[in-house]
Amino acid sequence: EMRVARQRALAGNDPFELEARVRRKDGLYRWFLFRYNPLIEHGRVRRWYASATEIESRKQEEERVRKENVRLEERTRIAQELHDTLLQTFISASLHLNGALLDVAEDSPIKPQFERILQLMEQGIGEARNAICGLRSSETDDSSDLVHALSRLKSDLEIQPAIDFRFTVAGRARPLPQQVEEEIYRIAREALV
Repeated sequence: EMRVARQRALAGNDPFELEARVRRKDGLYRWFLFRYNPLIEHGRVRRWYASATEIESRKQEEERVRKENVRLEERTRIAQELHDTLLQTFISASLHLNGALLDVAEDSPIKPQFERILQLMEQGIGEARNAICGLRSSETDDSSDLVHALSRLKSDLEIQPAIDFRFTVAGRARPLPQQVEEEIYRIAREALV
């Protein structure tokens, strides 16, 4: 592909550039930017001057940005689906349960159970909204302080006092990639729920 583009461009008189992945003498493939400039005499190209610049780091950065954009698009799509389906279903169920609770007598033994279910549903709706917000904003909500976020889990989830939950850090805390921290947080949270 590069050879064809190069031959086509060499047939003209204009300077041009090409990017290509080339194997170096050491056997590694690297990206290079090739620049071709013509030496024109009497209206004709007498010779071409070419230079090559390694652009591997630029290409790696472009690929990283491309992958990040794909990831953000996927997160946005998931957030939209969650909002339009699951969250709306929970809100509707919660409204129906609220209406049904109005018909349950105050002294009924099942009323506290239904109220607890309603409370859990409302908590789930709040958590879903937060998750959707996090997905849309790429979750840079400083849960990067994983220790602090995990320590707050008990109060955030309103864990009953009868459940024994402790969070302990052994050794020295080390920074982790944000995506890893988010996954660890979700795993711990899901285990508690």
